[in-house]
Amino acid sequence: MKKNALVCGLVLGVLTMTACSNVAGENVSTESAEVSTIDADNTEDVAAGVMGNGAESNENRESVKDNESGNTASSEDANTESDSDTNTETNPDSGTEGDVENNSIDENGSEDDTDITTVENSDEDISDEDIETSPFFLWDYEGYIDEAKGYTWRKDFVNCDYDRDGKQDRVYRAFDTEASEAYYTIEFGNGRELKLPKAYDTGFPHVSMGDLDGDGEGEVLFSLSYDTGTDPMAFGEMWLFDYNDADGTYSEVTLPLASTEDGSKQLTLDYAAYADGAIDFKVQQTGYEASAEADDDYVEYWWTKDAITENRAVWYAMIKEAENGCFVACETQALPRFGAYIDFILRYDNGEYVIEDMSYTLTSMSE
Repeated sequence: MKKNALVCGLVLGVLTMTACSNVAGENVSTESAEVSTIDADNTEDVAAGVMGNGAESNENRESVKDNESGNTASSEDANTESDSDTNTETNPDSGTEGDVENNSIDENGSEDDTDITTVENSDEDISDEDIETSPFFLWDYEGYIDEAKGYTWRKDFVNCDYDRDGKQDRVYRAFDTEASEAYYTIEFGNGRELKLPKAYDTGFPHVSMGDLDGDGEGEVLFSLSYDTGTDPMAFGEMWLFDYNDADGTYSEVTLPLASTEDGSKQLTLDYAAYADGAIDFKVQQTGYEASAEADDDYVEYWWTKDAITENRAVWYAMIKEAENGCFVACETQALPRFGAYIDFILRYDNGEYVIEDMSYTLTSMSE
């Protein structure tokens, strides 16, 4: 009897310590249910870059997955050994840090009469500031992005009101690993829904909205950046949608840019041959000309001495507002891995979108 009492005491002690360690005495941070209105002038631009390349991004992802799998396996082995010593029933996911289920302790930390078999932490017991985050978390996530607590830029999707009607708008993500595709849906608080075209699953989404054509209905801009690539400003996708009151649907807007099937919008640049420490170029869509100073090392490793025509993807795009109305701010690289940019805006004028205010700069508008 003493031996059994000792074993029971040890088990109860372990459970009590575990329960106490999960009730830290700190207030759990929760997201406010109040919907905040977004001021387009003060919208924080989160995009830091675009894709590197799809293959490289997928390699990074597989590496991350392999590491996570190894860590999880090690944790599960350790927990299995520990659980066998105490004869407690082991939850299959008990090796995951912070993943707790506690059916025997109420919100105030007091015990109830429920039989205790497993004590786990739930995400609700952990402050958002204490959760380790990563951009890669999104790649294998399905659900509302504002609930993806392991995602680095989750808070950019919390309490959003893109159309400024006082109701919360949310973005839902699904994915297909084998096809390397992600599927996004913007669910507006007023019941409208916008299903986006399929996209690469390694991209990071951004949403902005504003009345570009002055019809009283906001246009929706959805873009993807690839911040984890080795040349993040080399790639990007963007789609601009207009709402049709007649049938209650969204349709994609035609823009004065080169485009690809995967949604990339691009400027077409004619580059002159490298000469006298400079690469001159001309933008086909506007006739804009500029010269990029470059040295021999850059040309040797990253460029060519010959004249060439290439498309440069819009890697950053965001709807912004000025005194004379809303516009789309856009940026491309002037040259790959070079640190110089071509900035311009898209504005609605007489029934179509036009390119205005093009400039060559060494400072990114995203900074």
